[in-house]
Amino acid sequence: MEKIESIGVVLYNPESLDNLDLNNLILSDKFFIFIYFNSEINNLLNIKLRNFKSESSKIFFLGDNNNVGLSKAFNSICYHANLLGLNNVLLIDQDTILFFEKLSFFKIPDTILDNTVCINLVSGSLKDKFLQKDKGFLINNGNIIFLKNFKCVGGFNEKYFVELVDYEFQYRIIKRRYHYYKLYGSGIFDHTSNQGYRNVSFLNYKINLRIYSNSRYLEYHKNSKMLLIDLLRSNQVLDFFQFFVHSISQHLKSILHKTLWIILK
Repeated sequence: MEKIESIGVVLYNPESLDNLDLNNLILSDKFFIFIYFNSEINNLLNIKLRNFKSESSKIFFLGDNNNVGLSKAFNSICYHANLLGLNNVLLIDQDTILFFEKLSFFKIPDTILDNTVCINLVSGSLKDKFLQKDKGFLINNGNIIFLKNFKCVGGFNEKYFVELVDYEFQYRIIKRRYHYYKLYGSGIFDHTSNQGYRNVSFLNYKINLRIYSNSRYLEYHKNSKMLLIDLLRSNQVLDFFQFFVHSISQHLKSILHKTLWIILK
């Protein structure tokens, strides 16, 4: 069974990286680690990362502190992992809580097809573990990229800065007759606790609201239109309607969350 060989994370104004358990990751010597700097970072964190780098030949710093967007940063991570002759890289968000022990013993299922581009690891208990092929929407976080097939489908589309990078990638995988999987109940990480939900109370119920900045909303709207046009141009009619419905539901959800926050805060 194939194991995860490397980990890539893009940093954008992080306050701390304790949640990533970098100390154990580096001391274990089991993973190559690629850190892409998409912004300046605070001095204490910078010193800590430099110390980590001095202790290990398997940690690599990429980027020049300028925000180039997720797609370009991910492509750089995958490019450098490929240069080292690695087979795969796990992409994670900087706010992910990693469970090192489970990650270190994780093995990629043997049932994965040879023409698979990625496996999206969904958080959750191991007792609920199941695998789903070419169904559900990909997210960047927890995505194991198989580098050989990643190159064949052309990497991430750098027209998409942050929003919908993963969705565009997913539809292109299917268009080019490759596959992706979602693995539920990986047990490797918790991606919700640090997501910045805003809590409000309504009729004695606690509601978790996800509020994005106006710039993120505007980019989502712009990229939604771009993706819908791209799908039509490539004759992916069913995918067009699937994403159209999903996009409408996401827009309505964002409006609802924003409205509830204004009313109930």
